[in-house]
Amino acid sequence: VNPSIFTDFSIEPFWNDLPVPFLRTKLGALKTFSAPHMIVNLLHHLEIHQRQKILLIGSKSGYFGALLDGMVGEGGMISIIEPHEEVKSFTEIKIGKYKSMGEIKIFSDSHDMIDYFGEIEYDRVIISGSISQIPPGVEDLIIDGGFLIAPIGGPIQQRLIKREKQGKVYKQKR
Repeated sequence: VNPSIFTDFSIEPFWNDLPVPFLRTKLGALKTFSAPHMIVNLLHHLEIHQRQKILLIGSKSGYFGALLDGMVGEGGMISIIEPHEEVKSFTEIKIGKYKSMGEIKIFSDSHDMIDYFGEIEYDRVIISGSISQIPPGVEDLIIDGGFLIAPIGGPIQQRLIKREKQGKVYKQKR
């Protein structure tokens, strides 16, 4: 997947293993997608298989969603929740230029997603940005044997966690 599809900025930082800016918001914030080493780390821990259903919370311009789409392939599904309206609009435009292998849908929040699909469970849930704790209800969207990956922590330091659902129990891996 060509990363230049998902940004209007230079992708030079990408080749130097740095985050790539993709959007400057109306308020002046610079939004980025992750550096290659972080993307590879996430993909390694996700244990992706063809035809899986994946929920990505935080679009990061759609680049990571496009990578996942290529991995799950035909019959797979990527749902993206992007609450920031400017980022969501940007992502929709960029995903529209990408030739999807499976199905990619973008939603503003989980309510929109449930209204569209009804109740749905995912093989994998990825939270793409730093959070202090896993939001309530997110783990309920995971199938038995599926898991969630999220960077837990603050703006300076996070710890990548992986929680596997085994029945009604979640086992945390490091």
